[in-house]
Amino acid sequence: MKNIFKKIINVIKNKWLINTSKTFLLIAIMFAIFIGINYGVQKLDLSTIDLTENKIYSLTDESKEKIKDIQKEVNIYFFGYEENDKTVDLAKQYNKQNSNIKVTVANKSDNPDLYVKYNVEETTQGVVVACGEKSKILAVTDFSTYDYSTYQSIDTTEQTLTSTILNIVADEKPEVYFLTGHSEAISKLSIFNAYLQNEINNVNTLDLITSDFPEECDCLILTTPSNDYSEIEATKIQNYINNGGNILCLMDSIPNDFNNLNGILNLYGASISNDTIRESDSSKTATSDGRYVIPNMSYHKITEYIISDGAVMFIDSLPINIVNDDKLEELKVEVNKFIETSENSYLTSNLEEKGPFTIGAEFIKTINSDENKKTSKLIIYSNSKFAEDTATMGSQTISPFTVYANKDLLLNTVSYLTQKDSSITIRKDTNSVTYTATKKQNTIILLIIFVIPLLIILIGIVVGFIRKRKK
Repeated sequence: MKNIFKKIINVIKNKWLINTSKTFLLIAIMFAIFIGINYGVQKLDLSTIDLTENKIYSLTDESKEKIKDIQKEVNIYFFGYEENDKTVDLAKQYNKQNSNIKVTVANKSDNPDLYVKYNVEETTQGVVVACGEKSKILAVTDFSTYDYSTYQSIDTTEQTLTSTILNIVADEKPEVYFLTGHSEAISKLSIFNAYLQNEINNVNTLDLITSDFPEECDCLILTTPSNDYSEIEATKIQNYINNGGNILCLMDSIPNDFNNLNGILNLYGASISNDTIRESDSSKTATSDGRYVIPNMSYHKITEYIISDGAVMFIDSLPINIVNDDKLEELKVEVNKFIETSENSYLTSNLEEKGPFTIGAEFIKTINSDENKKTSKLIIYSNSKFAEDTATMGSQTISPFTVYANKDLLLNTVSYLTQKDSSITIRKDTNSVTYTATKKQNTIILLIIFVIPLLIILIGIVVGFIRKRKK
C-alpha cells in the first residue's frame, strides 16, 4: 500500500506538476471532486452538528418526544424566508423526527395558491402552521422575547413551533365567549380577539338576555360594562359557576350600585376598588409616568415563563379587595395573588395608603354537587386598558396589548382557564453563543479551520518549488 501511494505521488510530481496545462487540469479535477462532495452532502440533507451550549440550532429531546406520535399531516409554510434561514433549518428537523410534519419555503411565483389561501402579501415575512382546515399565523416577533432584567434576547423559536404544532393537531378547539349586552367596548379588544382565534380557539360573543348559556364554554370573559347585569343574566352566570365554569375578568372601576355584577365577584370573596393606583418608583413605570405601572409578578402557571425574562404594563389599575381568611374558608375559595404593585405605589384618593396592591389574582372556588366536587376559577385583572388595541402614552399612541409581555399574560391566562396544554418551554439565550464541542468534535473543527487550509498552502509551495527545479 505504501509503494502504491509513493508511485501515485511520483506520477503527480514527474508527469503532472511539470506541465502547466496538466497542473491546471489536476486543479480542475480536485475542484470538481470538492463540488461533487459538497453537492452530495447537500442531497443527503445531513443533520446539523450543533456545538453551541444552548443547542440553539437543534431540537431538544422534549420536542422530539412531544411530536413523535403525531399521525395527522402538518404543514409549516415559510413566507419571505430563504432556504438556508436558521428558522427554516430548525423546522426541517421536525420532519426528520416525524415525516407527517412537512416544511415548505414558499415564494409568490411557485406557490401563488398559498399566498391567496392565507392572504399573505408578497413582501410579508411570516410562518403558517396548518393541519386540515385549522391554521395559525406566526410573526417573526413570535420567535423571540426580551429579558428586561438582563437586556438579552431570548430565542423562543422551538417553543413556539412545538406548541403551535401540538395545539393545531388537537381534535377540539376551546370555546371562549365575551359577554356582551352592556355596552362593553369589545371593539377596543379586537387585537386580543384576533390573537385568541389565532391560538386555535373558537371565539364568540354571548348576550345572556337573548340567549341561554352555550353547552360548551371553556372560558367566559367579562369586560367593563356600562350598566349592571340583570338578575336573569346573574343567575345564568351563577349556574355556569356552579357547573365548574371558568371566568376571566378584565375590569376597570365597578360602581357600588352594580349589585348583580358585584354579587358574582362576591361569590369568590372578591371586589374591585374604585381608587386608582399610581406608582412613585420610576423603575416600576413606563416612561416615568405613574399611571403606567410595571408590577411585580410572582410564580403562577400563567406567569412561569414570563416572570424570568419579561414584564407587563398595566394602565390606571385598581386594587383588588379580598375578604378575610375566615370568609374565604366559608366560601370555599383559595386565592393566589400573582401580580402586585410595589411598596412605593399609592392611591390617588389617599396618598398615605401605600402598596403593595393586588392587581392580578386567581380565585379557585370549590363547588360541592350531588354528583362530584368541582372547581370554578376566576382570574381578575383590575384593569382592561392593558388589553386594548390603542392607548395614548405621553405624545405617543401605543398598542397596550402588544407592549412588554401583555400579550403573553393574556393568552397564557386563557390557555390556563381552557386547560389547553401549552406546557413546552424551550427558551434559548442568543445574546451570547458558547462553543461546547466534545474532544472528537473539537479535533474535526480544528482540522477544518486550520489544518486543511495550511495543507493547501503547503501543497502550493511544494508545487512551485518542484516546477522551478524541473526547469
